[in-house]
Amino acid sequence: MITKQLYLFEDPHSGNIVYVNQIEFIGIFYSFLYELVSKLIIKLGFDKLKNSFLIDLVKLRMITPASKLHSIELLAEYFGINQKKAKLL
Repeated sequence: MITKQLYLFEDPHSGNIVYVNQIEFIGIFYSFLYELVSKLIIKLGFDKLKNSFLIDLVKLRMITPASKLHSIELLAEYFGINQKKAKLL
């Protein structure tokens, strides 16, 4: 049947902003969780320590207990924060 009515959806991909077959998943950071724990650290007064490495360890250990070395790896994996392993000494 032929009508002069226009099609509502002519091209199924015309409204897509991102094509799933053209993107690659490279990872995820838990920024919201980091910000939430950061606010809790400030509320508890730990921000007065003025030692970013120690504060980052406290933040991570509030989420998951781990050794210092594993915590450094998890900081990079979860939050994109790279702490030097030399700070362990």
